[in-house]
Amino acid sequence: MRHLCIATAVATCLSFTSFAAVAADTPLAGGFVHVGAGQVIHQTSLSTYFDGERMLGNDLTGGYRWAMGGKLALGFELGAAHLGASEQFKRGSATRPTVKNGLGANAWLAGANMRWAMGDGFSLTGRAGVAHVHVRASWEEITRDRRSVRHARLSANTPYVGFGAGYALTEQADLTLQVTHYASATSHARRARASLHDWNATNVNVGVDYRF
Repeated sequence: MRHLCIATAVATCLSFTSFAAVAADTPLAGGFVHVGAGQVIHQTSLSTYFDGERMLGNDLTGGYRWAMGGKLALGFELGAAHLGASEQFKRGSATRPTVKNGLGANAWLAGANMRWAMGDGFSLTGRAGVAHVHVRASWEEITRDRRSVRHARLSANTPYVGFGAGYALTEQADLTLQVTHYASATSHARRARASLHDWNATNVNVGVDYRF
């Protein structure tokens, strides 16, 4: 029994060593697809409406990387991101209206993408580019006598930058953790109270990077 346990442990160690070697030797150049989901934290000009609100977002990107050396690959990415949607509801009273506020955002992405193979299946990733964001907000007040609704939209191009880490699940797929910040998107609209003229967000997600 003891010999069987020792043999099993040795075989397990050899299999992990073999896997790490294969992962380290995987070609850097080639196409890739990334799918991720996680939390998005928004900051807006809407004051306390949604600042710091955590929403569920997801993204899908794809592109191609060229080998730039023994461990580094550099390329491009194109994709789309759903940066969350949320509503706040506050029930009114006899003297105060019921208030419902909504916020949501989406983005198209185009930029550069980098992957650095560190060995033993671990890697670091980086991304930077331009996002065309669409942010929408709504304010609704309901009283016994009337109902008023206002909408605001913000569409702008804004830089984004992200960093992440990955670990090889197979020769072609990595489990990744990424943090991406979307810089401030602004409009030249009149800066009235409760107007949507400035927005930025940070996305933290877990995903899979598949290389082919």
